[in-house]
Amino acid sequence: MACSRVTEVDVSAGSSADIVIPLTDDEGAPISSLTGWKARAHLRVDPVGPLIYEWSTEAATPTLVLEDSSAVMKMPNLSVTDTWAVRLAWFDLELTDPDDVPSRPIRAALRITPAITHN
Repeated sequence: MACSRVTEVDVSAGSSADIVIPLTDDEGAPISSLTGWKARAHLRVDPVGPLIYEWSTEAATPTLVLEDSSAVMKMPNLSVTDTWAVRLAWFDLELTDPDDVPSRPIRAALRITPAITHN
């Protein structure tokens, strides 16, 4: 798995846009088969802060999907993001390969931008 990278992701509050994270091996080539892999990510204001949201491939209704050499994190709808008291939080993506070896290919700041034009 490629080294952990840090980035920033901007989303509009209530957006249905997914967060798509390309997954590569140590040489930078896309991981072609994600069969047997699982993933999760926790959104927090800081590493020891309370959990704001969890994405997971293991949820009853998956909120994170591994497909086409990417991790696709499904953003919750406005009824969820509107209740978040924060507009900037952090997550890291934890991937576990079929041999149960975890890695964290990305850490990101998630900036939630409220709508400016509204009723």
